[in-house]
Amino acid sequence: MIRRVVFSSAIVLVGLLCGASHVQAEKRILTVGMGSADAGKLDPHLTATTPDKGLLNWMFNGLVRIKPGQVSPEYIEPDIAQSWTSNPAATEWTFKIRPDVQCHHGYGEFTSEDAAYSLRRAATKATSSFSSDFASFDNVEAVDKLTLKITLKNPVPGFLGYLVNYHGGNMVCKKAAEEMQENFSRKPIGTGPAATSPFNRVSSTSSTAGRSRSGSTASPNCRASKCRPWSLPRCRRSI
Repeated sequence: MIRRVVFSSAIVLVGLLCGASHVQAEKRILTVGMGSADAGKLDPHLTATTPDKGLLNWMFNGLVRIKPGQVSPEYIEPDIAQSWTSNPAATEWTFKIRPDVQCHHGYGEFTSEDAAYSLRRAATKATSSFSSDFASFDNVEAVDKLTLKITLKNPVPGFLGYLVNYHGGNMVCKKAAEEMQENFSRKPIGTGPAATSPFNRVSSTSSTAGRSRSGSTASPNCRASKCRPWSLPRCRRSI
């Protein structure tokens, strides 16, 4: 199904290769309309506004994802988790984390500890607007550096759908979230193809493109991107 969304302001993602010419840089500009004059709360486990969700899709990964171009959970495929298994009762799930996934801004490699922390955080009412989605979670355990085990109280229909990069399924980096506390919503640290840069409310929002995991389509040499909501024309995005 094709959805067309028209927004009045815009975000510009600029992929600028180091040493590239001005002409090359212009060809790497992506303009995406956003229905907001400013970014809001960019903590993926707290925000519930549509414009912020659009930004967060570039900043964070889930353990799994829905295949690009599809909308049905039947098209779920690996993302940060490269594979998974479950017991016959579908109450114990084991995920193998993709090696060498890097957290933004030098926060290190993403491991099963980060994944376990993310899910516990998403399941906690004080740190998540979506805690009720995880009511059937009994235990989340980092078995080893790259192995995560989730135990459920009972089978959950469509369980993998809760682990895509949407709402509580967004994977955050533990060290950054614990270090920043409430400031995490201003400089969220994830593993997606775009990373935030510091920004001032109302005036602009910046993000930096780069490679965070094996197979990412973002260039490892991309650097600057900035949103100036008031300076760009009306635009249309098709999803």
